[in-house]
Amino acid sequence: MKPPASLFSFAWKTARRSLDPSGRASRSEVAHYVIAALLITFPVSLLTRIAMPYPVHHLVGNALDALLIMPVPALLARRCHDHGRSGHWAWLAVLALAVGAARNLVSALYGIETRIEVDRFIWPIDWAIILGNLALLALVLFPGTQGPNAYGPDPRSAAA
Repeated sequence: MKPPASLFSFAWKTARRSLDPSGRASRSEVAHYVIAALLITFPVSLLTRIAMPYPVHHLVGNALDALLIMPVPALLARRCHDHGRSGHWAWLAVLALAVGAARNLVSALYGIETRIEVDRFIWPIDWAIILGNLALLALVLFPGTQGPNAYGPDPRSAAA
C-alpha cells in the first residue's frame, strides 16, 4: 500500500483536473480520490460536531462536501472514457447531486413537511437515478479497455 503522502498527492492531481474530462482515469485514481476525501471529511466532521453549534457544523460540512464533489463529474467522465464510452454518462451523477441539493434546499426553506410532499411526487426520478448510478458504479469498478482507445492511452500503462 502506498504511504498517505502519495495518496494525497494522487488525489490532489485528480482535484487539479476538476474541469478536464479529457483522457482516461484508472480505477486506482478513483479509489485514491475517494479514500483521500474520506480521510479529510471524517476528522473535519468530527471536530466541527464537537466544537461548533449545529448550524455551523452543518454549513462547514456542506461547504466541504461541495468542494470535494467538484472533481467527481470530470473524474467519472474520464473513467467512462477508460471503457471506451462517452463521458456524458457522468451527467447521471450530476443529476443525482442536483436532486439531493434541491431536496436539502426545500427542507431548509420550507421545512421537512414540504420536502415529504415533494418526495411523494418525484419518487420515479429516484429510481431512474438509482439505476443510472448503478451503471456508473459498474463502469467505475470493472477494468477498462486494455491499450489505447479513442480517448487516449491506457492509464495503467502510463502509470507503469
